[in-house]
Amino acid sequence: MQLFPDFFQVNWQQPAHLTWLNSLPNRTSAWLLSADSMTTRLTHIQNQLSVEVVRQQWLEENRGQFWRRDVFLRLNHQPYMFAQTLIPRTVVSCLPFDVRRLQETPIGRYLFSIPTIQLQQLLCGRVKPTVLQRQYPQYRDHFETESPFLLGRQRVFSASKSSHCFAVIEFFLAPLADYLAT
Repeated sequence: MQLFPDFFQVNWQQPAHLTWLNSLPNRTSAWLLSADSMTTRLTHIQNQLSVEVVRQQWLEENRGQFWRRDVFLRLNHQPYMFAQTLIPRTVVSCLPFDVRRLQETPIGRYLFSIPTIQLQQLLCGRVKPTVLQRQYPQYRDHFETESPFLLGRQRVFSASKSSHCFAVIEFFLAPLADYLAT
């Protein structure tokens, strides 16, 4: 059963079940399978990381209410990653920070500095750029790529030692894919 809404029509799977992972360059698969912070990894490329918030809102879904936050992570004003955070209403109050007030702060700054937040699951998938372009037409050029797919991952975190889970979905955009291919 899928715990979180899937706006991107991605067949998220455990990495061991994805044969296409073997065809990726080593550095790309290492980033895709990494359990650490993408914020930290991106700042190692260039220290000038910025966050552009595209959408922040409560979302009513058949599974309940979710806080949805869609952002671009940029280096030198260029979008390297698109990320979406989905947090059920029941989990928002369990977090030791207020997700509704993050503004331009990357959520990774919190996720990897608070010991009670633990990574529970890492799933990988691919999305056609046109799926994202239809949902975000004003950012159409951000999702352009020579590849037929953008690589992505869905990480499920727990907010404490309970079943309070939330998801962070990240897609590697063309500038990041180019960097990893070199």
